Amino acid sequence: MGDIIKLKILFTSNGSETILGVKPEAMDLSTFIQRTLPKDQARYSLVKTKYIKVGHDLLLKGKGRSLISTHFMIKNGEGTFLNLLFQGYIFYSDIPVKTVYTILVLTDLSDFNLVKHGNHFYNGEDLSCFRYPDASLLQIGHVFSDRELEILKLIASGFDSDQISEKLFVSIHTVNTHRRNILKKTNKSTTHEVVIELLENGVL
Repeated sequence: MGDIIKLKILFTSNGSETILGVKPEAMDLSTFIQRTLPKDQARYSLVKTKYIKVGHDLLLKGKGRSLISTHFMIKNGEGTFLNLLFQGYIFYSDIPVKTVYTILVLTDLSDFNLVKHGNHFYNGEDLSCFRYPDASLLQIGHVFSDRELEILKLIASGFDSDQISEKLFVSIHTVNTHRRNILKKTNKSTTHEVVIELLENGVL
């Protein structure tokens, strides 16, 4: 449990030693970024920024709650990377002082069949998503093919369809077909809207 506004961990269970190999008294805010798989670190930083922004928004409103749920590859005490689900319940309270607290629950997803593409991500007020994970929970988020993800990353880097076509050695028709499929999957009007949402949610 932590105070988002003070950026302070208030309590850590003994599970931190079981899952991360870190004793509760040694846990601090740098623990996760230090143990996150390098390829997940940029996404972790984006999600952490989103987490803090949600906390600040709730403090300004003086009420409310939210949930952020996603997963990252995190190194355990034995040096092995585990796919951990991070579920953060975030809520405003004026007792004992006005602040925003979070309860963060970590679950090892090693025994789960995860989707091959994309990442589970949820941010909202539906507390039914704050539960032990199952297939339906882990499918929440955007799921794209490898090629679609590649194209989204290039769009995020400022490439247009002609440049993407040249870079990937495919026809412009193929690129545009992928773009249409991305829009169908996300119900967005433009791929730029998709990219903005994915960046804000820490998926890209």
